[in-house]
This record gives sequence, structure tokens and C-alpha cells, in this order.
Amino acid sequence: MTSSAPLTRPFRGTFRLPALSAFLWLVLGAAAHCLAPEAASDAITGTWVVAEKDAHIEIYKEDTGYFGRISWLRDGGEEKSGPHQDSKMHESPRIGLIIVRGFRFDGREWRGGTLYDPTDGKSYRGIISLDNKGRLHVRGFIGISLFGRTTVWERVP
Repeated sequence: MTSSAPLTRPFRGTFRLPALSAFLWLVLGAAAHCLAPEAASDAITGTWVVAEKDAHIEIYKEDTGYFGRISWLRDGGEEKSGPHQDSKMHESPRIGLIIVRGFRFDGREWRGGTLYDPTDGKSYRGIISLDNKGRLHVRGFIGISLFGRTTVWERVP
């Protein structure tokens, strides 16, 4: 039995497009995954209002760490900051005072830095996290984070 139709492979070439498409999605997904940590880590940059609504803190990236300085105070901020162990800090005006220092993003939170409280003149270890509502949870503690206090900051519109 002979057939007059030429022998061809059915669906020849139809699998190339899905295979190419899958490859491109894989490459784009990997690239996005590599870029995502950088974008996520910078999510805390910007200006935040503290829980008491009497100060704004500008968080910025410098080298590989995140820092924050007081950028606005309800009372104007011209007076010097509170009692300090470091006499240079005592002489500093509160506007521009760096109170968030050296945090690094670990994929979920910002850790490894210190938080300075100008009201008592002390520095505390800290953890900063961002919740799903876009609020910043800033936890200061001595020793272990179990013994500390968390305050919630909101982004300045």
C-alpha cells in the first residue's frame, strides 16, 4: 500500500515556540529574581512620620547600609538634642541628627544597625521591618529583641 502524500513529521516546528517562550520566561524570571532583592531592600528609603506625629525621619542608602536623619520637627528643632553620652551629639541641633545607622537588608528585614533616641541620649540595637500596609515597624532593644519596644512609622505622603 503506497500513499501519494509525502512523509512529514506531524507538528514539525510547533514545539519550538513554546520551548522558546518557556526559556525566555525562565531567563526573565531569573533576572527579575536577581533584581528584586535590590528593589525590596530600598523599600524603606524615603521620609517617614514617627508614631507621635511630631517628627519626620528621612531614610536613605549610603554605601551598603541604610541610615536615617531627622528632617522635620513640629517644634522647629533648633534646640539641641537631649542628654548625651557623647558630648559632640549634645552640641548637635536635632534637625539633621542621624538616628538610624548602618542597617542591612537580610531578605526579609533590615538588621545590624543602631537606633539613637535623642530624648534619652542612648543608642539601641534595632530591627526594621515593613508590613503589608506599607508601614515601618522600628524595634529598638538592648541585648535581645525580646526586651525592647516597637514603634510604627508611616510614609509621608
